[in-house]
Amino acid sequence: MDKVRILEKAAQELTADGYKELDFRRIRKAKRMTQEEVGKAAGISRNYVAQIEAGRYNTATLKTLTKVLGVLGKQLVITVKDE
Repeated sequence: MDKVRILEKAAQELTADGYKELDFRRIRKAKRMTQEEVGKAAGISRNYVAQIEAGRYNTATLKTLTKVLGVLGKQLVITVKDE
């Protein structure tokens, strides 16, 4: 399986529960940033930041999540394990 398919499969397997563990809103507020500031720094709209924070992430790409987390001083790490 090539890298792209592995990443696509990993993205599809992310669940709402996984995102609840990663509380984007709490992280953003701890950085004392507004949704507007995060969106501008990540190159996305404030509305898109709000959707990600609310767990409506179905259209968020790994690239977008990486940018948002980078703005917040975090790093997205994906681990692939054998079954």
